[in-house]
Parts: sequence; structure tokens; C-alpha cells
Amino acid sequence: MKKLLSLLLTFAILLSCASFSAFALYEEVTDDFLNAVRVYYDNDEIDKNRILILYLIELGEDKYITHFDAGYAHTDDMLSIKVGDYIIESSRPAPVIYADKFMYDLEDAYEKGIIDDSDLDYLLTFDEIDIRKPKLTKELREVKFNSSPDDLVYVRFELVGSDKWIDDYENWIDDVSGTIEKLNAHYESLHQKLLAEVLKDYEYVDCAHNNGISVVGVKCGDLYKIASSDFIVEMDYISDIHKRFIETYSPAFDEYTYNEIYVENNNTDHSYVILNAYGNWCQEAEASFRLGDVVMHSDSMYGIFTYQYGIYDITEDKFYSAYDLKDIYQRYHMLEDNLIKYAGAYPVGDSDGDRLVTVLDATKIQRVCALIERPIYYDHFVSHLGEEGYISDVDGDGERTVLDATAIQKLVANPSYNNM
Repeated sequence: MKKLLSLLLTFAILLSCASFSAFALYEEVTDDFLNAVRVYYDNDEIDKNRILILYLIELGEDKYITHFDAGYAHTDDMLSIKVGDYIIESSRPAPVIYADKFMYDLEDAYEKGIIDDSDLDYLLTFDEIDIRKPKLTKELREVKFNSSPDDLVYVRFELVGSDKWIDDYENWIDDVSGTIEKLNAHYESLHQKLLAEVLKDYEYVDCAHNNGISVVGVKCGDLYKIASSDFIVEMDYISDIHKRFIETYSPAFDEYTYNEIYVENNNTDHSYVILNAYGNWCQEAEASFRLGDVVMHSDSMYGIFTYQYGIYDITEDKFYSAYDLKDIYQRYHMLEDNLIKYAGAYPVGDSDGDRLVTVLDATKIQRVCALIERPIYYDHFVSHLGEEGYISDVDGDGERTVLDATAIQKLVANPSYNNM
């Protein structure tokens, strides 16, 4: 009875949605599309107002993948559709192929050759569709799609046994060093098996391995064949800069965070990439430091990049932590603005904490100096090396005074003003 009520409720909701679909169409329902839907459902009474097209993605000339609702009741479980070597996850009703004015189920379209692997590869680039090649992450699939078969790509391999850890050994507490030795030997055996068995028939470039994870360069054209090995759990993309990061810092795999946040490539002498990169082990201690007209802050001190952020200087092929940049930041075009936008830095003068410098900040400083208000708690800061400062210190004299309020007022009135 409960299932019946659930289906009736679902049907009522769908009818309600259908009645408003004319006002909520994501794509226009053409006459040809309507006729294809009627043939697909064998129902000539379906009209355009009943159809809601969720997406319609072109794959080629007169060939699309589409997900639409024709107002029929359906359960709310997810579908997992295997098409060739790909898996497509979707809510009901299932997406279909719309080609030559007819609708085809995905499996049928693939078997009949209406779509092929190149079409499915293309779908990997769309966020609307949850499609995956088993074992390859979305980033790696996108790289493959945009690369030539002979292009070298570096891959992070997670293998069967990579998740083994020290507490998987019995009595490890009684012999920690001996157990660690056994664990490292196990990790080494995984890497050697990857090279000697899985990759033996492929060209590869060995880069690094530790903690059961291997980074190896292989050809893009071999990715899917390599992924067919039962020994491989997951394959992820390692960019060229990430590879250089690994070579430079030798991080313990699975124990660090790495993200390329923003690229500034304006044909100047020092193009750069802003990185959010740090070892996952940290010491809890709030610290901040001033870099030009911004203040970088971190709630904890980390390994690699102390304040969690840094850059890769493309011109020099060199990494700098954010703190290392405080005396050379002028080299880098728009670095201060980009650190505010992409790395959570505070603009100097932001006395009220809204990440903007306005007349309200001048008012805040005046009221703080008059002891009418309290400053925001992080206005006074100390670096990890004990260097002190104030976010409100606009004139750079090391103090928070009404002169800083005056400097903000002049800056707001004339943005070209700069007395720092």
C-alpha cells in the first residue's frame, strides 16, 4: 500500500510539473522531437506541454544525447547504465540518444553504431552527465580527451594493497620499527609489480612512489588498456607542475594537499601559478604576515607552504611559499589582488573584515582609536617568526592610528593615491 501511495504521489507531482513545463523548458520542444517522443513511448496523445527537456547535447550532425521527462510516473532510484566500457549514472527516466528524428536507448544506440567510444569520450567533458570510465578520475579522462594518443601524461596509481597501513599488522605496537620496515617493503613490492607486470608492454617513465602510491608517466593512448588491469584501483592526473612539486618536495603520498588555483600568464618576465599546497600535518597556531598591501593568514602552521599557499614561477621553474614572496612580490603581476581573490588574503585597511577597503573602514579605525569600538580580533597579527602588524596599518608605520583612517579616506577619494 505504501508503495502504491508513493507512486501516486510521484505521478501527481509529475503531472503538476508537466502543467508548468511550457514555462520551464530548458530546450525548445520541436515538432520532430515531439514526434520522436511519441514513437518512443508509442503514444500519439503526448503534447509539447507535457515534455520537459533537462538537457540536449549535440554529439554530431543530427545526433544528440538528451534527458527529458514526458510526464510518466517513475521511481526515484538512480540508474547505472553500462555502455561499452563506460558507466552513466542518471535519475529516471534514462537519457537516450536522439538521432535522425528517432529516440534510441543508450545501449541500443551503441550496439547499432549510432554512437561510439569517441562520442562517449566527448560526454566526459560535460558536467550535466555523470559518466565515467571505471578507474580513471574525471581530470584524467578530460586530459585523455584533449590529448593525442602519443602524448605523455603522468598518472597517480592507487593499487590493490595501497590502503594497507601499520595497524593492519598484528602486534605492531610491540615492534613499531620492524612493522614499518615490513610495510615499506609491501609498498615497494606494489610499485615493482606495477612496473614489471602491468606496464611491462607499455612505454613508461618512472617518477616517484611511496606509501603504496606510484606516479608514472604513460602514453594517453594506453590509459584505458592499462586501467583494465585488476591490480589497479584508481588512476588520477598529475600535471607537469604537480610533478615538479613532487620532485622538489618529495611529499608523502596521501599525506599532503595540492591544488592549482589560478594561472597568471600575461607575457611578463614572471608568469606564475597560485598553489594551495601543504602537508596535512600541522601545528595549531594562528599566524599572519604582510605582503605588500595584503595580509596572509592561516589558522595553523603547515609543512611545505607554511601558510598553505605559494606560487610556481613558470619563468624560473621554481616554487615559492607565500611567505618567501613578501620581499619580491612586485615581480608578479597582480599578485596582491590575486591573493585576495584566490587565496583568502585580506587587503590592508580592511578594518571591518568585509575584504573591501571603504570609508566604513576609516570610520571603524577612528572609533577603535577613540575606544568606542573594539577592533576585529585578527586586526593585530603576529607571524610565525614573531613579526607583528595590523591589518588597519594602511600607512605602514607599524601602528594603528587615525592617520590610517585619513589614508583610507584619501585612497577612496583618489584610487591613484598611495603613500605606502
